[in-house]
Amino acid sequence: MQRPPVLRSVHLPADLDDKVRQLAFDAKNTKSDVIRKLIQAQIKWIDHQFGGDVAAIAEYLAAIDVPGTKVITDGFEEDLLRIRHAVELAELQKKNA
Repeated sequence: MQRPPVLRSVHLPADLDDKVRQLAFDAKNTKSDVIRKLIQAQIKWIDHQFGGDVAAIAEYLAAIDVPGTKVITDGFEEDLLRIRHAVELAELQKKNA
């Protein structure tokens, strides 16, 4: 039995979104369909190219430069630090109560 699709929200750099929009228009497809097909094709290529070599796949993905990715990662790391600080503060307050 095929599992139902899941909703994913991703941030795309504007120039990449423009390319996806153009591909969708040229292929007379929706942007969502184009994104799904591109992801499916790339995963198939990665499987063929690297087999199951997780380290090689990680290295390949790390080498792909996507503008805006660093900004999102930096924000995520800052959020994690804030969460850790809040948890530590709550634990300290609990011990002192």
